[in-house]
Amino acid sequence: MSKFNRIKALFLSLLVIFVLRGPTQSAPAKAKTRPTTVSVVLKARNQSAMQNYINETVDPSSPFYHKYLTPGEVSDQYGQPTSKVSAFKKYFQKYRLKTAAYPGNFVLKVTGSPNNVNKALKVRPSSKNLKNFTAKTSLPKSLSSQVATVVGIYIPVYKSSSPSKKVIQPQTHIEKTDQPVDAASGKQFAKKYGPLKFADHYGLDKLYRQNLTGQGQRVGLIVLSDFHMSDVQKYLAQNGMNTDTSRIHKIYTTEQATTNQDSVSNIMPQTEATLDVQQAASVAPDANIDAYMGISKDDATQADVLFLNAFSQAISDNHDKQLSTSFNIGNEMNKLIVPGLSETSKQYSDAFNLIFEQAALQGITIFNASGDHGPYNSPSKKQNLTIPTSSYVVQVGGGQHYPIRELLKAKRLM
Repeated sequence: MSKFNRIKALFLSLLVIFVLRGPTQSAPAKAKTRPTTVSVVLKARNQSAMQNYINETVDPSSPFYHKYLTPGEVSDQYGQPTSKVSAFKKYFQKYRLKTAAYPGNFVLKVTGSPNNVNKALKVRPSSKNLKNFTAKTSLPKSLSSQVATVVGIYIPVYKSSSPSKKVIQPQTHIEKTDQPVDAASGKQFAKKYGPLKFADHYGLDKLYRQNLTGQGQRVGLIVLSDFHMSDVQKYLAQNGMNTDTSRIHKIYTTEQATTNQDSVSNIMPQTEATLDVQQAASVAPDANIDAYMGISKDDATQADVLFLNAFSQAISDNHDKQLSTSFNIGNEMNKLIVPGLSETSKQYSDAFNLIFEQAALQGITIFNASGDHGPYNSPSKKQNLTIPTSSYVVQVGGGQHYPIRELLKAKRLM
């Protein structure tokens, strides 16, 4: 067996371990005692006026062409007023929960013990049918009229502590015809496998010749895993590029780095996050890269919230005029992402559409990898995309998704 085939065999064996083992049994127990975070998505004020203004910003004949707003201006004109946000904070404080509004006042980040969160939101199953139900929530009438949906509550379908018989089926691009990568470094490697090949295919070399390499620009990435900066440095070195990673910034949007980032169960999302950062840092070699990381120790916070809040923070920070992700959750054609969550697929998609409207108001462009099958995430006669999907998102090809729906199933139902 050649060295390359041995490497392939090792990688595939790790995937098999990931499929069969699932998370350790201690993680769910710890998650019950650790603080959790949920998001309360608020309705917009003057929805039609907001959409009209977005259209004005891209109309060259309009006096508001490219007159983008700040997050504070979005709050003042279209988000919920400060008095309403204060009322939510006061209510949740009674249950010893901390509440913060992302600038724009569309999303409230509520954090505290799982027990207090459930009490405050009066969580209960919406149906006795455990194969098709949501976790229903309730708030006082004075607050509920301003709420679009609550994201992040989860009632397990399987209450047994034993693993589910269902297994994850991760996808990989490893093929029998793959050839070993030449160990050559610098431009030879970059032209054959790296950023110079990408630049040649998409015409970026023309920009490089004009010294347009990202100076003064910031690129935001939304990822659901931590990554090792040394892995990025090694990739840059392999491509003969500057290995100074001080321009790459880790921004933790829920919790700091987790202790199990190198565990087998995290190998797929960590690989995906690393590839995203390597690609952005090499294609735009002089741009700042902001990696907004939605991670949670012991899975105390649901992946749907981690994803939504990572985007919410990136948009409200307003540092990056372009945000991109290769992660996803759910499918726009499925009614439920996973039975037992507090939001349907449509409600989750609508929540993203709202914060993407805020991004459009601020002049931020959102890019979302559509996966390897274009507009067909799942086999169907109708086009169907993974969430997030919105008319304010540019769907681009490629970018093998790490299926967060499977992550939810692995972390919670096994």
